[in-house]
Amino acid sequence: MISAVLGLLSGLGGIVFSTASWFLNDIAKGVSEAGTMLTVAFFPLLILIAHSLDKIRGAEKALKLAECRRSGLKFENR
Repeated sequence: MISAVLGLLSGLGGIVFSTASWFLNDIAKGVSEAGTMLTVAFFPLLILIAHSLDKIRGAEKALKLAECRRSGLKFENR
């Protein structure tokens, strides 16, 4: 959840800073660089979010399998 929030804020911040640099032109070069860095930071966070969601899905399947084995029901692995 933390990486999802950070990824969202990073992506939105990068877009906002990059857009602001268009309007500020040469006044604030640092704004453009900050926007680029935030946009670059967004992609590794996006990968971390996807990995975390896969792990959550795997844990849910393992819990469901254990529950089915304990109750004697058959479990279809979909």
